[in-house]
Amino acid sequence: MDETRARDLATRAIERLGGMEAVEHLFVEPHVPNPEHEFVIEDQRVMVRLRDAQRPATVYVGPYTFELRDRRLVRAAGA
Repeated sequence: MDETRARDLATRAIERLGGMEAVEHLFVEPHVPNPEHEFVIEDQRVMVRLRDAQRPATVYVGPYTFELRDRRLVRAAGA
């Protein structure tokens, strides 16, 4: 899988949760037990972790990790 395909799958998972703006505004309180949403899109596992006080929403697709910043998916530093 290349980064372009991973980004497409990540975008599709975000759209299933209401889109970039909606997910960027969703906030998880520390006591919420499961802040992740898992999808299977085109036989690939995509995990979306909602943002909390310390980090932005994050999407994991295969070896790629993206952060949702200013309504854009940005490759996570060090990923």
